Amino acid sequence: MKIINILENGTAINLGVWNATVSIAKYAQDEFGIRSEVWFPAAKDTLSHEYAHLVPLPSKRLAYLRSKLASESLSKEETIIVTHGSWRFPTIWGSTLKQLGFPWIYVPHGMLNPYGMSRKAWLKWPYFLALEKRLVQKADCVRAVGFREHEELKDMFGTRVPVNHVPLGVPCSGLDWSLKTRSPKYVLFMARLHPGKGVIPLVEAWMQSSLFNHRDFELIIAGPDQGDLSQLKTQLRGDRRGNIRYIGPIYGPEKEAWLAKSTFFVGPSKSETFPTTIIETMVKGMIPVVTAESNLPEIFPRQLGIRISPDVRGILVGLEQLPALSADTLDRMQQSAVTYVHERFSIKRIAGQLSDLYSCYCS
Repeated sequence: MKIINILENGTAINLGVWNATVSIAKYAQDEFGIRSEVWFPAAKDTLSHEYAHLVPLPSKRLAYLRSKLASESLSKEETIIVTHGSWRFPTIWGSTLKQLGFPWIYVPHGMLNPYGMSRKAWLKWPYFLALEKRLVQKADCVRAVGFREHEELKDMFGTRVPVNHVPLGVPCSGLDWSLKTRSPKYVLFMARLHPGKGVIPLVEAWMQSSLFNHRDFELIIAGPDQGDLSQLKTQLRGDRRGNIRYIGPIYGPEKEAWLAKSTFFVGPSKSETFPTTIIETMVKGMIPVVTAESNLPEIFPRQLGIRISPDVRGILVGLEQLPALSADTLDRMQQSAVTYVHERFSIKRIAGQLSDLYSCYCS
């Protein structure tokens, strides 16, 4: 079986969708014999991956797709098309390939959730009703990666196309973690600097909290700019003693180093479809300080994290809880967080669920 994943973008700005696409490649191949290809527009700063076969595309035009198919021998019985994201050429290509006889699975990655649809609603809703929805209804199924997204997509598409819920996963090795009690305790924000991610109210709340210029805590902000960097730099001029640091985007070994030494992950997001970053940090023993809108509802009743709201006051209330956490409480929360991710969201487990899904559409 071969899976052809089609992405709008193969650069770091699309890292979340990229990782969601390629992360299962090794397990899918080794455990289930599923080969993974990733098709995306060619770019000079394209990401790489050791196990997925990457296919940079010189054109997004349908004429190129038809010429590519004419030059290759793809079995319609053993090849499944999986498109990632909404609005762009992957949906058009997926619909075209479905018409040509290939099974097609559509994965919107939260782009159709209420928050996403509310941004530029004047543009998105007419396009969705006129084209996107009509094309998606040709798909064999829609995959929801988030808990709430599953219900939202069922409401959106009704009975016209099946909606299956298979979450995302993260690499899990041993059940090892280190108790992160040293000072300063790093509180890590790691996301795009986008208004929906909440970095501006986070910094405002931090500066109002007892953690501001506290010698035992430091706020680390990491991520590429998507609109908020200028305002963030203005805010940081009020931090005279270096209690807040913006370190830019972090990838690879630098990212792993920060995950290893940070105690808390703070995510004041207004909306997440599936919070891969939260489970990625939890499996490293970090304690999430996140919103209900981050869409990982189980962590609060299980006491795996601290709930905040995406406004300044709600973030402030959550931050003030951090100094009161004892070493024993931190240890318990860290152990529980690591175990929870291993049990629910390991890449190996998710690869198995996807294998079952793909098998329904591949003879």
